[in-house]
Amino acid sequence: ASAPARQCSPRVTLMAVGDCPHDQHIGVFVQECDKSPKAALAAFRRLIQADPTIPPGYANIREFRTAGGILLDGSNLFDGSAYLPAEVWALKGEELFVFPACEVGLSYPIPLPSAGPDKWVNVTVQSTSPRVLVVDNFLSTDECNELIGVAHDKMAPSTVSGQGDSARSFQEQSRTSSTAWLPTNSHTLAAKLYDRVSELVGIPFRLHKHIVVEDLQVLRYEVNQHYHTHHDYFDPKLHHGFLQGDGRNRFITVLFYLNDVEEGGETCFPMAGDPRPLLSYSDCGRGLRVPPQTGKAVIFYSLEAKGQRKPGLLDESSWHSGCDVKKGTKWGANYWVTLK
Repeated sequence: ASAPARQCSPRVTLMAVGDCPHDQHIGVFVQECDKSPKAALAAFRRLIQADPTIPPGYANIREFRTAGGILLDGSNLFDGSAYLPAEVWALKGEELFVFPACEVGLSYPIPLPSAGPDKWVNVTVQSTSPRVLVVDNFLSTDECNELIGVAHDKMAPSTVSGQGDSARSFQEQSRTSSTAWLPTNSHTLAAKLYDRVSELVGIPFRLHKHIVVEDLQVLRYEVNQHYHTHHDYFDPKLHHGFLQGDGRNRFITVLFYLNDVEEGGETCFPMAGDPRPLLSYSDCGRGLRVPPQTGKAVIFYSLEAKGQRKPGLLDESSWHSGCDVKKGTKWGANYWVTLK
């Protein structure tokens, strides 16, 4: 028999989506390393199913993933040709992977095969609450310039979502940027980024019918332009029209910076490390500020890891803003991953 692809760990700590090993786990289970990987996996699943302390739903685990979201052999898509590592994250039912943002500065190496066989990036935790991670060199300079070039002549004033029963948007002084939309099905680079973002966040978009990825939004901020503090989720108490009949809500935002900015233009998360109530929606002086840098991506979550389904358990610490540009022009883009 061929050697296993991964050294066998005799004990495996099983975590639920988004959990941190030092805080909580589902359980620690024996992995029978004297058996083949496939037999060891079958025995491992039987141990979980027989454990009366296991939370509901984990008797039939759909996927095992690493802390960085890499799909492990032993998931339903594979037949078990490699052993599980010492720590794995279990997904059940329709749960989707969420990075365990356990410690600021912790990094996860992630492969991006759609960008090339040797393309890897490091996803680094910048805030644990809200859950914010950054990725350097997610886009190349050429890709950033292409998005700017394609969107340049399509820009129109940005809008905000209105409250009430109708899905209406309007211009407001809280958001003074310009926006262009690039549909995934009509723009080659947008389609490539759709697949790359799917790999980045550890969620195969095309395999899950309850995922809607909105068109790629490209943004431009001139001097003194901004988007004051806001949230990306739709509050069920306020935005009935945007939740629609299927109850969809925004789950993940993946933001890209397309150029360097001489001064200003940071993305501010005012409640990162600072749980005090918001007193000013134009204040960019508190919390976490991520400066724009060509090709950098920012990942943050609008729903809690264990509250993904409609209308979702809102992460009320995920308020954020686009700070005023003080010198130069800021170009950015983002995908919203929405659940229905």
